[in-house]
Amino acid sequence: MVLPTITGSCSFSGSATAYGTPGTGGGSATDSVKGKVNSSTSITGTLSNGNTFSLAPNSPLSGSVAAVSGSMLGEIEGASLAAIWQLNFSPTGTGASMSVSGTNNNGCNASGTFTQEGSNVTNLNIFDVSITFTGTNCPPSPLNGVGFESNSDYFQMNGGAPGVYLYAASSSGASVLEVFP
Repeated sequence: MVLPTITGSCSFSGSATAYGTPGTGGGSATDSVKGKVNSSTSITGTLSNGNTFSLAPNSPLSGSVAAVSGSMLGEIEGASLAAIWQLNFSPTGTGASMSVSGTNNNGCNASGTFTQEGSNVTNLNIFDVSITFTGTNCPPSPLNGVGFESNSDYFQMNGGAPGVYLYAASSSGASVLEVFP
């Protein structure tokens, strides 16, 4: 779901768009929403149809972050075509920012960045993500959105094995790229 921008008064109001995954036929639905930031760990809102929601951190998705270096695998959760990318990460810029490039088993190339947000880069676990896909049998490109690092296999794509995981959620669709050891 993509929510409206939070204003200086720590509230938001406008249109929210929810996206179906490519595997379920895609599509989207838009509804009016109002909400507020209650604290650094709590956001609540109400849709125009009366449904409410709460957002809060998930403890396995927090902690210190570090730039990934080397080879990892990546797969898009919710994609209509199964594809595994062999990705190479290199630290770049400041903090835990990284560049990424690689190819998958269907002839699609990926290239982009995970740019860490904020001034306290030792513990801020938010990345601006921009990945472009080129070649054949590629997902919609680019994948622009938000990312985070975790020690948890959130989608169980790697059998729950321990390790460092990266996630990139598209701001214009229901696709999430999970990167795993």
